[in-house]
Amino acid sequence: MHGSDTWRCVAVFRHHRQTDDHLDAGTPTPAPANQSATVELPKRAMVLSNDPVTTDPGRSLVRIQLQSHDGSMSEFSQEVASLCQPPPDSPEGQQLLEWRASQHLKHADRMPKIQLPLFAGCVVPLCFDPANPGRLLIDEPALQHQAVHDYLHDQRSQQARQARQAAERAPKALAGPPWNLPVECPNCGARVDQAVATNQADPRCGFCHEPLPVTRMTP
Repeated sequence: MHGSDTWRCVAVFRHHRQTDDHLDAGTPTPAPANQSATVELPKRAMVLSNDPVTTDPGRSLVRIQLQSHDGSMSEFSQEVASLCQPPPDSPEGQQLLEWRASQHLKHADRMPKIQLPLFAGCVVPLCFDPANPGRLLIDEPALQHQAVHDYLHDQRSQQARQARQAAERAPKALAGPPWNLPVECPNCGARVDQAVATNQADPRCGFCHEPLPVTRMTP
């Protein structure tokens, strides 16, 4: 990643093969003004494979399958960054920093690097290549926005799941008083004043003042 440069829809084509008849796929970047109105984005663009670039482990060669309006299929490959790190002043960057600050994380002001959803089977947004309106690219800004959204959703879901698990593990408070109490204090052996202790919120031995074991008194 190199700052805002990676935030633009820029890519290197290894191979490109597509049909002329395409449908809109989600809400991608619109075609340039000089692009023919009859040329549309494909109905769907799905990742077929994702292979690391040998010379740069931070980038991947992604093979995309396109499904056109008439059902015909085509493919192209594009080299893209595997991770994104939004600029702090971007909307995505601000969302990430706000989340990290709310969690009181150490070094909360550090921007994390997030894996882009480029796994086999993922559907990706597309845009037209500004330098060549006849070609398609993976819409990297839209993909990075999606990655941040998914990351925050996963973090919040994980936090909620951990909170539920902690609540399930926590000892359940007994409903009372009144309580069933032992006849004698298990700590010192003194007799327990049942008439008094059975109705106390926190029954204790009247002699050693240690807490008494209790069980809920059933009706």
